[in-house]
Amino acid sequence: MLLRRSAVFVAGLLLATAGLAAPPSDASIDELMEVSRMREQVEQTFKIMEGQLYDNMLAESGLKLPPAIRQRLKELEKQMVQVMREEMAWEKVRPHYRRLYSEIFTQEEISALLAFYRTPAGQSTIQKMPLLMQRSMQVTREQILPNMNRRVGKILADTLKDVLNSEIPATNQEKK
Repeated sequence: MLLRRSAVFVAGLLLATAGLAAPPSDASIDELMEVSRMREQVEQTFKIMEGQLYDNMLAESGLKLPPAIRQRLKELEKQMVQVMREEMAWEKVRPHYRRLYSEIFTQEEISALLAFYRTPAGQSTIQKMPLLMQRSMQVTREQILPNMNRRVGKILADTLKDVLNSEIPATNQEKK
C-alpha cells in the first residue's frame, strides 16, 4: 500500500512539474538569434520590400496616373520604407523578439533549436531561407497579387473618382 501511494505521489509530482519547464535565458535566445542569422533576415525583408510597395499595386490596378503623381507615390514609398527601417531597426525589435521567444519557447526547446541550427542541415536551412522567402514572394507577386491588386486598384480608382467628382463639405469655420 505504501509503495502504491508513493508511486501515485511521484506521478502527481511529475505531472505537476511538467508544466513548469524552465524559461529560456536571454543569453540562449540571443545565441539562437545569432546562429539563425535573424538580424540578416529582418534586414533582407526591407531589401525585398523596397521599390515594390506601389509598383505592383499600380501596375495591376490599371490606373493611368500622371508621371508627377507616380513620382510623388515613389517618394512616399521611400519615406514609408525609411520609417519602417527606423522603427523596425534590429536594435529596436531585438528586445521584442527576445521577449516573444521567452514567452513561447522553453529553455529545452531553445537548446534543441540551437543544436539543430549548428548542424549541417540547420546551417543549410538558414542559408536557404532567404531563397525560400524570395521565391515565396515571387509566387505571391505572380499568382496572388495580380488579382488582389486589380481588385484593390478598382476600389482605389472608384474612390478617387468619387472624391474628385464630389464637393468637399465645408468645415464649421467656413460655414460661419
